[in-house]
Amino acid sequence: MKEVKRDFKERCDEINDYFAFVDKVERRGSKITFSDDSGKVFTERVETNLVKTLKAQGFILLYNLAESSIKKAIEQIYIKMKREKVKYDKIKDSIKREIIVFLKTRKNADEFVNAVNSVSKDIIEQCFSSRFLFSGNVDAREIRKIADKYGFSTTTDYQLTQNGRKLLTVKTQRNDLSHGIYSFQEVGKNFSIEQLIEIKDQVIAYLSQILDNIEIYINNKDYLDRP
Repeated sequence: MKEVKRDFKERCDEINDYFAFVDKVERRGSKITFSDDSGKVFTERVETNLVKTLKAQGFILLYNLAESSIKKAIEQIYIKMKREKVKYDKIKDSIKREIIVFLKTRKNADEFVNAVNSVSKDIIEQCFSSRFLFSGNVDAREIRKIADKYGFSTTTDYQLTQNGRKLLTVKTQRNDLSHGIYSFQEVGKNFSIEQLIEIKDQVIAYLSQILDNIEIYINNKDYLDRP
């Protein structure tokens, strides 16, 4: 999980820098100074429609952060089980079901037969792929569903995270943009930079605490079937 959390922090730093930039650009009278090949300096006012587009882009960045970090964290559960050579009969029933569902719906039979030597051990490694975990649907409810299957906690500091409810806004706006339902300008005009920063802060706090919970889950080997 160290690498996952390091990547998460780097992405958060990038997002914080981006929102700080948009905050500055949105201020009345903001201008961009640039020069041409001859060295002549030009100054132009930042157009309002460009600011709207920049604000909407923030939803793309936040959604990608959520999907990427949760995918990588769940993947770490399987990596840990592989390293520990955990056998299928030793894991929780809910994870067993996830593996069987993957085997039935996603895994090619010939590939599985060729890759597996010891079914009880190798099936865990072979029956998971993070790319099938989400498909544009990451929000707090979806994370809770996954948590119920694997058994990690979704408890967070409500005052900081509001239990991730802003992720629904992020997912909805991102999907509207990705599917072309609304333009970037149409989405951006509906949110002030202050609202976007509030959404960003709550989403980052929520994801950070979920990653902490998954790290505790992995360290405690809570994927094992215990009395």
